[in-house]
Amino acid sequence: MVISSVQLNNYNQPIYSTSSGNIMHNLYIPSVCVGHSEFNNTQCSKTEVFECANDMNNEVSKEKLINNQHSYQRRIYYSTINRDVEELMNENTPFSEKLKETVEIIDEAYERYGVFGFSFNGGKDCTVLLHLLTAGLYRYAVRHPEIISPNEDLPKIPTVYIMNSFPFPEIDDYIKEANDLYDLDIISISEPMKEALKIFLDKIPEMKAISVGVRSTDPYSEHLQPFTPTDKGWPDFMRVLPILNWDYNDIWTFLLRLNVPYCCLYEQGYTSLGGTNNTIKNPALKIETDTGEEKYEPAYKLKDGSLERMGRIRKPASPSPLR
Repeated sequence: MVISSVQLNNYNQPIYSTSSGNIMHNLYIPSVCVGHSEFNNTQCSKTEVFECANDMNNEVSKEKLINNQHSYQRRIYYSTINRDVEELMNENTPFSEKLKETVEIIDEAYERYGVFGFSFNGGKDCTVLLHLLTAGLYRYAVRHPEIISPNEDLPKIPTVYIMNSFPFPEIDDYIKEANDLYDLDIISISEPMKEALKIFLDKIPEMKAISVGVRSTDPYSEHLQPFTPTDKGWPDFMRVLPILNWDYNDIWTFLLRLNVPYCCLYEQGYTSLGGTNNTIKNPALKIETDTGEEKYEPAYKLKDGSLERMGRIRKPASPSPLR
């Protein structure tokens, strides 16, 4: 099991875990229950589903309600994520204002492109973005029932995982578990980035945009805008970059406050993930022990976000269209 998450004091949202084989647990279809409205983000518990069924006179309707409890798992899970995002966004804090801006960018992207692509590498930034995109897809469906019917599940998010030439097994495992958790339409491609993007777009030729978890503090990213076309000579699409203005602490605030599952390598002292050939545990998180044993604090304990990339072995690099 490689998914990790941390409980904060006074924050008791349950951990979502793929180890149980059932990510929904006690969440059921809200739209089919009498007196409950999906559009108000209300959720029907298992007890309420059966209460609704018992109120029905039509035996066929009862059977349909009970037998199809898990028909719309993405719709239900994403609506729950959206509720949590909205609660965090409505707090009167500097971070909540930043989150509002990000949500507006995501909503605009859905209005422009409908369901668009997502580039996922298993890192913390992409994990934040994935969580936000699922909430955005739910809001888009609520705004446009003529496009995504309330009587069907939400579409899967088209996702590309461009595999590293020197992969961490933990990242590959996390990608698989996140795929199960969020129920993505994921394509894993073991090719250089330019070729991988071309393959991805060839499979979905109607796709005009791909969202990427890039921040302005990343290399070559300081001049990017939330909507930035790819560079000349690269596959042509719009890069949707909703978290450009987030910093390191913002990322961990979001992950911890919403108890979002993330790759276990961040628990081991890694703060920025690349390949096994260029990634080490961050020296700033090293703990001095009396026994001389090498130990590291988890990534969210890093106090100075400017030290985030101390765990990356620097090599000459050229800009990528996903930067």
